[in-house]
Amino acid sequence: MREKVESTMARDGLSKLGMGSRFVLILMALSLLCAAVLAQESTTEDWLTKARELQLIGTPEETLAAYDKAIEIDPQNVQAWLGKGMAESTLGDQGEASRSFEKTLDLCDEAIEADPEDADAWYFKAEVLFRMGRTEEALEAYDRVIEIRPGDYLTMERKAEYLLVLGRYDEALETFEGAIELRPADDTDQLALVWSAKAQILEISGRYDDALEALDRAVELDPENAYYWISKGYVASEMGETDDSIAAYDEALLIDPNSTAAWSAKASELARAKRYEESLEAYDELLSIDPSSAQGWLDKGDVLEEMGRADDASEAFQRSLEALDEARSNDTAALVVKGGALFRLSRYDEATAAYDEAIEGALPTYPKYHTSQALSGKGDVLRAEGKNEEAISAYDEAIDIEPTLSEAWHGKGLALNALGRVTEAGSSFYVANKLGYRE
Repeated sequence: MREKVESTMARDGLSKLGMGSRFVLILMALSLLCAAVLAQESTTEDWLTKARELQLIGTPEETLAAYDKAIEIDPQNVQAWLGKGMAESTLGDQGEASRSFEKTLDLCDEAIEADPEDADAWYFKAEVLFRMGRTEEALEAYDRVIEIRPGDYLTMERKAEYLLVLGRYDEALETFEGAIELRPADDTDQLALVWSAKAQILEISGRYDDALEALDRAVELDPENAYYWISKGYVASEMGETDDSIAAYDEALLIDPNSTAAWSAKASELARAKRYEESLEAYDELLSIDPSSAQGWLDKGDVLEEMGRADDASEAFQRSLEALDEARSNDTAALVVKGGALFRLSRYDEATAAYDEAIEGALPTYPKYHTSQALSGKGDVLRAEGKNEEAISAYDEAIDIEPTLSEAWHGKGLALNALGRVTEAGSSFYVANKLGYRE
């Protein structure tokens, strides 16, 4: 029987993109929550408002069209050019995105030359520099904003978000704590988001009790938000507290019975506990809510395979591929799922191609979220093909990007073991287990 390799996105459709993808949700929420409702599209600001709304509920094509309308009215609008570049990047048109970002940067520099104390210009300069992959310059620009506006907790939060993306956890934690002190106490929803982000850093650092305390604070501030209960479930899972983890997911489902993230996380935790029938029931609930969930079908297939139901597992993996048919070619998260489904169907060449496409298409802004997963998945394929030396190289690349990726450490251990390098394999397995790897 083909050796099973754990899905690199095991906990839910977002989750084991590690904490990375979960954090992307926080970042998006913090940056977009301020967008106003749809207005009459007659001014630049109206079109910017529409574009921000479309970022949440529309297509990238619609979003790009709205930003283009804003630029038609005001060709010197920094926000419009920045948004245009982001939409073009999402659509995979990196050449056009680069030109839009360069235009944004030029406009910011012109404004700063005219007024070096223009905090807004410095802020948007930081935003575009980060998207161009010039992270140190971006952080310096955020610092300049904070120098000009010392009480600007919004910019402090934004800086902390990017420090977290870069893996600079101590700096991110310190910056989030500073923002919490400055943000008004009655701004409860946003404060809850910041406490949640702080909890994630604490979780990554292995400070699980502190992470739970931070999430308790988030729940106090925003008790009807299921996401914070899901996050509590993740932390309990990392601690090996299966019952507490499932109880937290159940609390989330009481708030939002249609939460696919909660159903997925619960199903995954039940599978880890080898409660496979219950896990299948949870995956069926998820797929009844979202039949097109490629990750849901992939994870359900893993459970069926564990139960020895190979034909049913293959059917689930095929359903995962079918659900991905409409995915954009540059959607790196979808490509990682696609690679996983193809791998499980033993279609190794196609799986490698999907992983390579994900690696090539990863944005410089968020290099670790999908690239590390794709490299680890590619390592799994190479190992299945008996190419253990090449597999080790792929795992090492994944670990260089995301040192806490337990699946890569475990896969490396298996490849080393296959080569008879038992002592090195034992070290890799030890690290994987310390990082929370579980079969």
